[in-house]
Amino acid sequence: MKIQGKPSGDSERSPKSEADLPSDVMPALISILDRLSTYSQSSKPCPPIPIPEKFVIGNNYNRWEKQTQIYLRHFPHEKHADLVYSLLTGEAFDIVSESRILDDEVTDDTFKRIRQLLDTPKLAIEYRREFHSRRQLADENVRAYVRTLRHLADRAFPNLSTSERDRRILEQLVEGTSSTSAQKEFYLQHPEELNEAVERVELLERRDAAIARQRGEHSPHTPYSFHVGTPRYAPPRSTANSRRPGRWTWRGRRGQRGPWSGTRRDSQIACVGAGHRQPEPDEPNHTYEQSSAPSNNPPCTDPTDEGADNWNEKKTYRTFAVVGANTWLTTEGTLDARLALAISGPVQTD
Repeated sequence: MKIQGKPSGDSERSPKSEADLPSDVMPALISILDRLSTYSQSSKPCPPIPIPEKFVIGNNYNRWEKQTQIYLRHFPHEKHADLVYSLLTGEAFDIVSESRILDDEVTDDTFKRIRQLLDTPKLAIEYRREFHSRRQLADENVRAYVRTLRHLADRAFPNLSTSERDRRILEQLVEGTSSTSAQKEFYLQHPEELNEAVERVELLERRDAAIARQRGEHSPHTPYSFHVGTPRYAPPRSTANSRRPGRWTWRGRRGQRGPWSGTRRDSQIACVGAGHRQPEPDEPNHTYEQSSAPSNNPPCTDPTDEGADNWNEKKTYRTFAVVGANTWLTTEGTLDARLALAISGPVQTD
């Protein structure tokens, strides 16, 4: 019996070509390869997904909503409702569960309804008034100002689209910016986009701050102590009517004409500013010789008061009437200057 073996040699082999394979084999192979590739990628270690903080009544709802939406992207839709429930606690959980909002599929409209339940301490009209009256503060940059406007717009106009709210924020930015350069720029050319306007205002604020630093002026966004090398302004000292507290503004000698003399002869009035010390008992009397003609000197008023050239002008001052060598009488209050100068003659005492 002759046994025929398999033909040897590569030339005698006839492998099947790709065209000889069945038509349904290639798609099946491609599908298997895709599954293997997906499995290999999913098996790679990935960082854990941060769990948002549970929401409590009074917390920042905008932050919680954004973090929750990012968190839900990593899970299938059928688990979104349970995940949202797990991120609520206290009274917030009771309100949402009683409303049965999460019984349906979780969408963007679901979060709008949750906002109306958990984040409405004021009415929408109150938020609108606050939105339209909001102006940029002196120490507030433009980006912080726009964030505040966006926070108010979300509550004032909950039914508007994002583009419509951005348009209203842009109008309020043009009206409420504190930068004078930005106001002039917007009057000449009104911006079309919110981001463009924010970038333009930010650039103008930086330019104004640089010019202020170069000129040595105080910038409203920078404390004065940070301006190193800026000379402090010291007003010039005036020698006229500048006396330290506790001293007489004018101290004359016996028989010497005083600078605040009146029209009465032998007047024994010595004018001093409020808070000046009382003369010592051993000091001589200040008796001023007066002429019958009116004096050109100003009335007997506090020399620290400026513009006291009107005889009928009332001033607050303190007068010391010289009675004797060792006796002083004090009168304090708001009196007419002419009345004070009308005091005549020495006062008789026991």
